[in-house]
Amino acid sequence: VTPRVRARMTDGERGRVVDEPTPTSTSLTPADLKNIAQGLGQERERRVAYADHVDQRVIITAADVDAKRAIHIKASTRSAFVIESDVKCAKVFVEGCSDCAVTVKGAVLSEHVEVWECQGVRVRYDAPVGTTQVDQSRDVVLSFAERGFLGAVVFATSVDIRVSFGAESNGAEYERLDHDSLAPGDHREIPQFITRIVDGALLTERLIRGKDEYPTTERELRAALGDELTDD
Repeated sequence: VTPRVRARMTDGERGRVVDEPTPTSTSLTPADLKNIAQGLGQERERRVAYADHVDQRVIITAADVDAKRAIHIKASTRSAFVIESDVKCAKVFVEGCSDCAVTVKGAVLSEHVEVWECQGVRVRYDAPVGTTQVDQSRDVVLSFAERGFLGAVVFATSVDIRVSFGAESNGAEYERLDHDSLAPGDHREIPQFITRIVDGALLTERLIRGKDEYPTTERELRAALGDELTDD
């Protein structure tokens, strides 16, 4: 990503928040609308947005975000974002970006990173994360400094999602997750998949909903229910 110039957010950029739609349903009472508005206001306060960057390198430090707020990187092109090791944030969102790189060195307290509507995005993890969720994206690479840093990758409606482990180099080996052998699932639902390290190897499975609607996989369901589960 060029140019490799260390850029910091200006006071005007820091604290830009995400626009959220306001519900307009006539079935909502004035009290409902007030509660929703208050909730959206709190959500805005909890996100620090880095938006509309082009050909920039943005360094995010603990001075830019606190542990109660999420980092929202959006609508940027050919830019690099580095979340430094002194950062503690609630969550990381990457939305609508193209040909960007995001490096996570700090602590994501919810252990959750979301990537959606992106193309050509690389996310580098120099710290562990519980779940990375990828939706409506293409050509996304998740690079983990250590195998143990990968908790789970959940993806849907996305193409060419790859992971790699170890040092970043031209010789890095990437494994594609959305391979053709994945079961498409019920035609009435959008299939969602989860990749984890099981018995030392990457395993991608389709997520299904159990009786309590909790997301699980057929393998885990069979292990839990045994003979109670049939193929019907």
